[in-house]
Formats: sequence, structure tokens, C-alpha cells
Amino acid sequence: MKVIEHEHLPVSSEVVAPEQGNIKCNYALFLISKNKNRWRANSQKLAEEEIEFVRQESLKLPCSPRPHFYVDDCRGKLFDLWLSGQNLFDLREEKLSI
Repeated sequence: MKVIEHEHLPVSSEVVAPEQGNIKCNYALFLISKNKNRWRANSQKLAEEEIEFVRQESLKLPCSPRPHFYVDDCRGKLFDLWLSGQNLFDLREEKLSI
């Protein structure tokens, strides 16, 4: 049995405009972790082949319900900004320091 918990509030419209649109599919990131048996998020930067997997997976079902659902088909400035900002951290370590 697998339990996946996913809960968060929407990003504030002061940070990202509501009309901005999506830049990638987080399910694609989950698939990478599952396929590579990685269960700790943000512990290493994505390799080039993983980045291409996110792009390709984001553009097909179930991630993309229609063509051009993701801004610039995952090749635009915001996608590149997301890539350049891959922060590495250990949530368990942060939790224990509180």
C-alpha cells in the first residue's frame, strides 16, 4: 500500500499572477523519484536526462489535458528559472532543528 500526501495552499497572487499558467508537471517529478527509487525530495539536482523527462512527461496525459497547457511547452524563461533554482535541503534535518 502506498500513501501519497499532497496538501498546500495556492501561491499568493502577489507572488505569481493568476494568469501566469503552469510551467511543469509535478507528477513527472514523482515518476522520476519512483523509477529511480528516490524517496527524499530535493536531495540532488536533476540530471539533464531527468530534465528532458520532465519536459516530455509534462506534455502528455495525464499531466497535460490539452496541447500547450504548459507555458512555452516547458522550454520558456520560467522553466529555466525553476531549473536554475533547484535548492538542495533536508526537510528531516530542518524539522529536527525546530
